[in-house]
Order: sequence, then C-alpha cells, then structure tokens
Amino acid sequence: MVILEACQGAYLANQPVHASVAPPLLQAGIGSVVAFSHSVHIKAARILVEHFYTELAQGASVGKAVDKARDALYKYPKRFLARGPDAETIDLMDWFIPQLYQAGDDPVLLTAPSVGWAKAQGAVPLTGEEMGMTPSADASDTFAHPTLEEFPPSPQYLFQGRAPELLQLERAFRKHPAVLLHAMGGMGKTALAREAAHWWLRKGTIRYTVFHSFERLAGAERVVQVLGQALMGDRFSALPADEQWRRAVRLFHENPVLLVWDNFETTLPRFADALMDATSYENHKADDPITGFSSESRELLQRLYRDFTAPKNGQSPRGKLLITCRQADAGLPGVEKLELKGLACPDALYLLRAVMQKKAIDPERPGYERHEIDNLLKMLAWQPLAIELVTPHLAELTPEQIRAEFPQHLECFTDDSHPEARNRSLLASLDFSVQRLSPNARKVLPLLSWFRGGVFETFLLAFTERESAEWAAVRKELVATALIRVEEAPDVEAYYLTFHPTLPFAKGLWEEDADTSLSEDQIEERFIEIYLGISGVIDNLLRSQQPATGIQLANREEANLRCVLHLAFTQEKYLEGAKIAETLGIHLQIVGRPRERDTLVTWTKERLPQNKADAEINPVYCDTILKHAWSLFTQGQAEEALVQVQELLEKLQQGRGSPLQIAMTQLYLGRIYLHGGWGDLALVPLHAAISGFKKLGKKQQGSLAAALGNLADVYRNSGHFDEGLAVAERSLRINRRLGRNRDIATCLGQIAAIFTCAQRYAEAEKYYQEALFIVHRIGDNELKGVFLSHLGLLYREQCRYGEARPHFQDAIHLFQQAGDQRSEMQTCDLLATAEMFQGRLDEAESWYARSRELAVKLKDRRQLAGIMQNLGHLYLIRAEQSGRGTTRARWFWKARTSVRKGLDINLEMQNQLGAAASYHQLSVLYGMSGNWDAAEQNALQGLVIVGPINHPDVWKDYDSLMQITHARGDEKSAVKWQKKRDAKLAELEKLRSGPGN
Repeated sequence: MVILEACQGAYLANQPVHASVAPPLLQAGIGSVVAFSHSVHIKAARILVEHFYTELAQGASVGKAVDKARDALYKYPKRFLARGPDAETIDLMDWFIPQLYQAGDDPVLLTAPSVGWAKAQGAVPLTGEEMGMTPSADASDTFAHPTLEEFPPSPQYLFQGRAPELLQLERAFRKHPAVLLHAMGGMGKTALAREAAHWWLRKGTIRYTVFHSFERLAGAERVVQVLGQALMGDRFSALPADEQWRRAVRLFHENPVLLVWDNFETTLPRFADALMDATSYENHKADDPITGFSSESRELLQRLYRDFTAPKNGQSPRGKLLITCRQADAGLPGVEKLELKGLACPDALYLLRAVMQKKAIDPERPGYERHEIDNLLKMLAWQPLAIELVTPHLAELTPEQIRAEFPQHLECFTDDSHPEARNRSLLASLDFSVQRLSPNARKVLPLLSWFRGGVFETFLLAFTERESAEWAAVRKELVATALIRVEEAPDVEAYYLTFHPTLPFAKGLWEEDADTSLSEDQIEERFIEIYLGISGVIDNLLRSQQPATGIQLANREEANLRCVLHLAFTQEKYLEGAKIAETLGIHLQIVGRPRERDTLVTWTKERLPQNKADAEINPVYCDTILKHAWSLFTQGQAEEALVQVQELLEKLQQGRGSPLQIAMTQLYLGRIYLHGGWGDLALVPLHAAISGFKKLGKKQQGSLAAALGNLADVYRNSGHFDEGLAVAERSLRINRRLGRNRDIATCLGQIAAIFTCAQRYAEAEKYYQEALFIVHRIGDNELKGVFLSHLGLLYREQCRYGEARPHFQDAIHLFQQAGDQRSEMQTCDLLATAEMFQGRLDEAESWYARSRELAVKLKDRRQLAGIMQNLGHLYLIRAEQSGRGTTRARWFWKARTSVRKGLDINLEMQNQLGAAASYHQLSVLYGMSGNWDAAEQNALQGLVIVGPINHPDVWKDYDSLMQITHARGDEKSAVKWQKKRDAKLAELEKLRSGPGN
C-alpha cells in the first residue's frame, strides 16, 4: 500500500485520471493507493489518519479502513477557520476527499490482534491540545527526565508554539554542529532550548542533555566538567585537568548529546559595556573580573568551541552545541545563526488569553473581537514579553485604543545604536506601561536602575526612602505591568523583587520623572551607605546562628554588592569597599567558590593606595594583604605567601601596627605553616596569636577560637591527640557561647578528625554527623564537602568501603563545582586508597594520578609525599599479583623507589609521622624481598618516632619486628613483639568501640 500525503495527489492539474499518480503505481504492481482529491484541512487530516490506522491495526482491510475514516469525517464536520482560542468554525463536507485505488482483492495488511486489544470506540471530538493548537503542559512535567533537572523551570504560561523554530533548529543541526539562537531579551531563547532538549530526547535524536549558563561567570573549565560528569559520571572527576579537556571533546564528538550554552552574551564585552552604560554605573570595564567576564576566560571558551566543532578525521561531531545569545555576532567562527522572532499568530493568541485569564479580564466584551486582538498582536510584533506587558491594560482599554496610542511610543526608539534597537515593540510596550503608572511609581523607576536584576524589598525601601503603605501601591502597579515580579526567598522574611530583563536598557524612559531634590553624587553616597549596612547584616548572619539567611541574602544581592564594591573603590572609599569585599569573600568561601574568592582578594589588593606612606599600618591594607597571602597559598604559591606575611609582620612589630593586626598576622602565618606541612614552625606564631587575642578581651573571642582550632590541628598532625582534643574543645566552648553555627561545625569537625586519627571511630562518627547536620541546615557547601570527605575517610578506616566511596565522590563533585583544587586533591588521594583496598587498582591509580597532578600544580610537597607512599603500596599489591619473575621484581623496584621519594620529602619537611609511615612501608617491602636487616632498620626508625607518643599506628612496627624476628628464628623476641602488638590492638579495639564499651 502507498499513501500519497500531498494534497490533490489523486489528480495532476487538468489531466485525465489515467495520467494521475495513483494509476501508474497500480500498473507498477502496488495493490492499494490512497490519495486525496483536494486540499485537506488540518483537523480533517487528524481525524482521517487516526481512524484509518486504528482500523488497519485492528485487522480491517484497506477498503474498510478508508470507509471508516470517511465515516468519521462525515460524523464530525466542524472545521476551524483560523487557529487560536475559541476559533470560529464551519461545517465542511470533506468526507469524500480521501480516495482509494486498488487492483485485485481488498487486502488485510495486519493480522487481527489478540483478545484484549483495546478496540476503538468510535471517533471523538479532538481538543485543541490534541490538535497542537493549544500549549500543552510543560514537557518535563509530563515526561520527566533527569537530564533536564539543570535546565531553568518552564515558562510561567507554559511553552507556547515555536514548532517552526524547532524544525529550523533540527534542520540546522543536520548540517552544522553548532547553532547560535539569537534574539533580544524576552523572546524565549532559553525556553526554546529547554523544549528542544526535551523533544529530541523523546524522539531519540539525542541521548544526553547538558545545560550551562554563563551568568555566574563560570567558563570553559566548568563546561568541560559538567559535560564529562553528565556522560561519564564520577569517573570523569578522577582524570587530570588536561585529560578532562581532551576527554570532554572526545565525548562530544562520539555521543549524541545536546550541550546548551545559555546567556552567552554575558561573555561578550559589547554586551557588558552596553549594560553598564544603560545603568547608573560608570567606569566599569567589560573585562573587569568583579563585574564582568575576563579576557582569559573568553579565550578559553573560544578554544573549547573550536575543539568541539572542528571535524575529527573528516567526521563531524555527533554532539550538538546550542548557544543562546542576545547578540548575533558572538565571535564564534562557523556557527549557524538562527534568529528567534515573535510568536506565530495563533501562539500569540494563546499567550494573550492566558494572561487575560490570570488577570480576570473578560474577552467577550464589545471591542475585543478576534480581528481587533489580531491587529493588536501584529502591532506588538507578536513579541512574548510585549504581550505580557500590554495585555493587563486590556482591563480598561480596548485593543483599538491601545493601537491608537502606540505609535507615539514607537517614535521614542529610533536610535539604531541603542542596545535594544531591534526590540522597538518591546521598548514601546515598556514605555506604554510606564506612562500609565502613577506619579509616585514613575519617581521610583529611575532609582531601580541602580540595581542589577533585582533587590530585596526591605533594601529598596531604605534606598528610596518610601513608606510601606506608599510603596505597596507602587508595587501593585509595577507587578500589574510585568515590570517587576515578587518572589519569596527561603529563610528570609522579606520579598525579593525581580526586575524585567529589559528594564536597565529603558532608563531613558523615566529620567524626566527623576527626583531632582538629590544630585547624582548624593544618590551614589546613599547607595554605598545602604549597601555597607546590608553588607554588615549579611556578615553578621553568616557568622551567627542564621548563616542560611545570610547565604540567601548574599546570593540574591551578590550582583548589587559587586557593583557597589566597584563603585566604592572608584570613589576612593577604601574602608567601605574593603568591608563589602570581606563580606563577599566570606560568602564565596561558604558556598564553595574559592576561585572567585581569590580573584576578589587580588582585585581588592590591586586597588589599594599602596604608594601612601601609612599604607602598611592601615587596617584595610593589613587585612587585604593577609587575605591575599592566603589566596596565594591556596593556589600553590606558598613561598610567596610566607614572604608577604613575614614582611608584614616585621613592619607591624616595628611599632607601626596595632596589637590586633599583629595577632591576626601571626594567626595567618601559623595557618600557612600548618597547611603547608610545617607543623613544628606553626606552633610559635599560633601561641603568639592566642596570647595576643586573649589580651584583647571579649571582642576577639572569635579570633581566639579560630587560633585554638588551628593549634588543635597542629597537635593532631603530630600525633599529640590529647593535647589537640583539649584545645579543640576549648575552641568549641567559645564558639557555642558566641552562637556561631559555622564555627561550631568547624570545631566539631576538628574534634571528629582527632578521634579518627586516634581510632576512636564511634565518637568520631557522632561528631561528624552533628557537624554535617549543621552545615546541611545552613547550606555551607565548603564545609559540607570537607565533612563528607572526612567522613569517607572514617568509613574507609573501618573498611566500610561501600559507604566511603559515595562520600568521597560527593565531596569531589562539590570541590570541583567550587574550583577548590586543594580539597579536591586531598579527597582524590583518599578515594584512590579506598579503591585500592577494594582491589580496583586501575581506578585507584587513576585517582592517584589526578591527586598528583593537582599536588604538582599547587606545589604541595606534603601531599606529594603521601601519594608516593600510597603508590608504593599499590605497586606492592601489583607485585604480589604478578607471580614470580622479572615482572614481580620490577613492581617491587617501583614500590621501593616510590616510597623512598615520599620519605625524602617527609624528612625534608620534618614531617615525622609521614616519615614513620614511609619507614614502615619500606620495612614491609624489604621483608618481602628477604632483606631482613634493611627491614629491621626501617621498622626501628619508624618506632623511634611513633613509640614515644604511643601513636595508634605503632602496632604496625611491632608487627613488622615480630615478622622479622620470627623469620630469623628468634622466637623469644618474636613473642615479645607479638605481645606488644596484641596489647596495642586490644587498646585500639576498645577505643574504636566508643566510651563505655
């Protein structure tokens, strides 16, 4: 059977029947041909194919199926004259249009189904949604798919139309690996990308979807991680950075994945400049790392784009890169461009009807006829946001009245250099709405241009100096005209106001309404003053028992805080700027964005007046130098950080600094020594800092607690667990009195870490769980990652590998999201060892390689020593598994060489416990090779370190010495070492069981 889908396929022009398409097909041997004598209405086609194929599937013959389809067309003759809500219909007798040509018998093409098949119950009227003429519920709500979770939510009025654009996208991707979907704000670019992802998943065009927005200034490295983790899972995180890049490119080329780059205009300097020019900020550069996107990040994105889209071995990539951008010229060579314009007329009608229903506007009144609405939509260029802006005014104006007034608004936007010049209908709609606002509302609008994206209502009231009752009326007007949207923020007892995306570019509309009682400089002063107070509120919340509230405030106000920070330094208000920078830095640290925190610290330092004679003793300068030094350390520049802090301390101690500055500098010096692996050197500055904070009294109790916590870590690392526990508990008591939840959680984690090292596992788990409960509640991603990693270590030490592994993986994911490479490095090493103990040696070696790469990058020699020792253990296992011969000998040699390298680093850094572990490992290796003298020598050297402090790992050296003496035939000595080993293991077993057991 052949079906000729083209309308009028039964005839060709005025030629006789024998010259049509159908008869020649019959002559060629086709048994049945279905064709159409006239054009077919959309609804008729839907009814026809539904019943025709239903009958065929039920086992009917071709002729009977055509008859049933004709019956349905006759039974339901109503055909709409235009698409859209409540469209006018007529009765159309078109049942005869489908025609059947047959030669021979009327065949049954499909066997009748078995009993139980759901038979058709006759034709039913089709709804607009079934016809594809009304918007259906958002696809992800009906057909949920996990890969769409990272996409933004569906549009407020569901997804409207865009079927032609979806088809254009699909056709564009057949010839091009990358498509740029460009349009001005409010056209629905992101919504279309979301719908395309869902639709192509449903029909099998793609298997994976990945979404990344550039709004948070995360660039190419994060794109690589998001793509790799979506397609490979946690295995991708174990790869070195260069390999991650290569693997992500390969994954894109080899897999049917849709990768969406959203808001690409954020990366473009022209857009950033236009945004700043349109708002109340001056002297902001597009490549400013605080308020823009850096040139280095743009270069990396260009490289990644080329790697994704360039053919490999003559083959185009299987992946599809969909880029949404306001600008058509995105600087991406070879990208296929697709402009998104206004909605199709029927889809615009459905959007308008949805708005009217929500605003309770009656569409059946005189003057609101279909043709009047059509003319209004045409004037609005079927622009979605323009429709949303104007439709609410249909409550008091007819479409004709709106159209009569609209030209005067269009005339206001003839400047082709305007950033939104292509969006005249939207700007005119905005102007139309603004002109209908009350005088009070219009006076507020100029002040909104100071904010980026939105603001908490409480802060806006403080800035505008409006009373609540007066503002309530203004807010109602602005919400009704879609200029602002009111949202509730979790954990915050205040409304958040989201501004219309085009609002910044329409500043000129209301400049004449601005309050002239204040100059621009006075408004600027007020703005800085208001946000200095907001910064203080956020800072107190982040440090108090309500950090979750502080995080919510900072998340929503971050863009405003960044702009005010830039403004303060531009106006040489260094003290105010430094305070805002400190609050932003704390926030970025808590939410796990250390790379951005480091950028902020460097940016702040570079803008301080370093040429002034009193700069060294200025509190702002001192604090900034310390934060910059710590930032350098976390980036692997430990020597530079130490020099910076030591030079500052020397100047301060020469009488040019306050006691607080001196104590704080000593704290940072001790902290760098501690985390750099020089624990012995950390003791002196930490004790000095503690003494200094004590003398400063109650105001510095928080700093005292922090110094005590660092001292506890020094004691833990050196094996002095009792001393460390006493100091950590003292720090915890101080923080409990201060009510600082984040610091309380930190202390709980420090105590738990001491318990873990002392093998008091039950107590350690209790403290970790309490700490995790706090950080979950306050939303602290940085500490959450740290505690997940530490808890994974605890489980690993207890051989609970099934629980340890997901904790490590979750922690690594958090650290990679934040760009915290030091924590990622440490956790990769921990996960590698867990994999090794489970026999997954290849996976373990991969994780060790990733940890080693980061350690080299960060110049962390302490971590390198640990990795070399762990690799020695892994090589030992490979030697044991390789049998005898040269392969076994080669693995033994690699193991000894690796452990010796680790030992050399530990001795160089005076890391006694690390050296003891290396000595033990060498003892085992030499013992397995039969070199008992070398084995004994190394075991005794390790015992010299861990024996005097009765370290939990001392039993390992006892065990080695037992094995050595037994191999020599010295049973008396072997029994002595065995008793020592068993006694220590029994002691540890009691500790592991917890108190009272």
